[in-house]
Amino acid sequence: MSNEKIIAVVGVSEELTAHMRLLLRRAMPVLGQAWKWGLEDIADLIVVDPRDLAGQMARTRAQASGVRCAVVLHDGMPDEPGFTLRVPFKLDSFVEVMRGAARPSVTTGAPIGHADEDFYFRSNEAPQGQSTDAGDFWSRARARAEATAAETVSDQHHASLSRDSGIALGLDEMLKANPSARKVAPKPAVTLDEKVTIQAAPSSGARAEKRQGDSVRGILGETFNDDELLRFAKDAVDRGTPACATSLMAPRWLPRRNCKPTHCRH
Repeated sequence: MSNEKIIAVVGVSEELTAHMRLLLRRAMPVLGQAWKWGLEDIADLIVVDPRDLAGQMARTRAQASGVRCAVVLHDGMPDEPGFTLRVPFKLDSFVEVMRGAARPSVTTGAPIGHADEDFYFRSNEAPQGQSTDAGDFWSRARARAEATAAETVSDQHHASLSRDSGIALGLDEMLKANPSARKVAPKPAVTLDEKVTIQAAPSSGARAEKRQGDSVRGILGETFNDDELLRFAKDAVDRGTPACATSLMAPRWLPRRNCKPTHCRH
């Protein structure tokens, strides 16, 4: 595996980039670390120019990902903490930045503290390493539960006073179900007696006239007779229409079918 480190530039002018390439070539014998030019995604050191938007964005990405970042400072720009390269570049400052970027970063994490059984109820100001008695823990937990119940009762009392005084209800109270509200009685089921008959009634509305006008007889200019439209039953016993009956909506010039039974002769 190669031990080379990668340096990349973002937002730096071509003139300054060429100067850095020359300085890197001159400083390579004294650095003790092999460096090569590459892309930002795999770089170990990113040199950015904060005057350019791309340089500002690259600096933010480097700080978020923990990559070493060197800032190019022009005339009139104040000094900043961290790695900086002030224009015009000097070989000594460039070597110092490259050596600092090559050192391994060692970070010390926060110490892990001991968690007691009451860490759920411990305040931020309480010491983290002191152990507590189980009796004290449960007594404090019981006291907090009683205080919470008292607050709930107080809130309900204030809510009832607000309703009595005519103050508008809050959203939570409006969404709660009211058990004392009058329930709507169910509608009775509608049933029909056996003696009830249903018959069609003539309709002379605009929709009926429009449908009649769109039919075949309406297109031919014939008029409709309501008695013909309502004659669906032959008698009280047989309420069906014979299968051979000609449709009432068919034009009269069509040939009618013969309903007489025919006898086959052998």
